[in-house]
Amino acid sequence: MSKKCLAIPTNILLKKHFIGFVTKDFFNYLTIIDNKKYQYFLLRNETSHEQKLPAEQDINFQQPIAYGIIKYKNKIFIYQRAKKEIIGEPRLALKYSIGIGGHIEPEDDSSDLIIQSLKREIQEELGYKGKFKINHKGYLNLEKDIVDKVHFGLIYVVEIENNNLNLESHLMNASFKTIPKINSPEIYERLENWSKVLINNIDKII
Repeated sequence: MSKKCLAIPTNILLKKHFIGFVTKDFFNYLTIIDNKKYQYFLLRNETSHEQKLPAEQDINFQQPIAYGIIKYKNKIFIYQRAKKEIIGEPRLALKYSIGIGGHIEPEDDSSDLIIQSLKREIQEELGYKGKFKINHKGYLNLEKDIVDKVHFGLIYVVEIENNNLNLESHLMNASFKTIPKINSPEIYERLENWSKVLINNIDKII
């Protein structure tokens, strides 16, 4: 089945360019992403007569990803991504991540499509049913490889009231850990690129 995701022209979204993590005070990129005249729903891994490249290979577009750091008391949620045969993004297989999130899809189209996307991911991936608070903290842009070059991070902290989760099977070795534990070499060196940058800036986020 063909999957589409929201994409914004790179030259428009990143006119005010940065690399790494910036707080939300740096620039309000949400006003661009929320502007319907800049919104395209493109095929992620396929092409069509109108779309010559899959979105995952087209650096002319940025796919906004609502990336939620799940916080419970003084710990944050961390998990290992499944093998490449299981997850939809084989380039991130077996990496550790501190973020829950995904592509903004056409069904997320609402008055607040970003938050709607994040809530959907929390419910689908974590199976969480309790109350939570969502706080927007900033943005992330990396350009190390093709995965980074086509994705733009919208960074949120999601504070949950309990740790009763019903996890999707592809979230392996999942648990809540303290930041010092995540910073330990055995975990930090196995983090995906985005998670490494966020851990490096965690004092600006949590």
